[in-house]
Amino acid sequence: MTTIKEKITAMTKEALLANKAASMDGVKGTPKEKELKEAIKPKLTTLRSIEAAIHNKEIEKKAKLTEDEIVGVLKSAQKVRLAEKEALVNAGRDTEKLDVQLEIIESLLPAQMSYDEVVAKVKEIIANAEVKDRKLIGIAQKELKGKADGKLITQIVNEELNKWTQLY
Repeated sequence: MTTIKEKITAMTKEALLANKAASMDGVKGTPKEKELKEAIKPKLTTLRSIEAAIHNKEIEKKAKLTEDEIVGVLKSAQKVRLAEKEALVNAGRDTEKLDVQLEIIESLLPAQMSYDEVVAKVKEIIANAEVKDRKLIGIAQKELKGKADGKLITQIVNEELNKWTQLY
């Protein structure tokens, strides 16, 4: 199984090779070279910033990051870019570069559970839990961390708890 860090490294090498290929003798110094390099630049910039964020976190921790911690770094990068995108949309500006960055980050993140899968898992957690109150949100979030969005988990737990309390 390929780790996220290995995937980032491979994607970076691929982008660097494509960048180098854009400077081949037949294309060097032409508008075509500039066009090719401009197409690669957002991907390369995004991958380098993610590598830097992971590296900084490793320095801060003074140890290698686990896959879950790397997913946390990616989620953090995703949140920052989503906030930037929202600000640009509100200002009526172009978000094309951020869209490319978000696409790259999302391709690195593990697949998220579907809404129905989260509902089924939350129902299972509620059925097996000894407590039937808001503490279940923390239990569900801990169990589904990295597999589903935290806001979605909270929403579903609250809905299921409301249904459960109405039944009993």
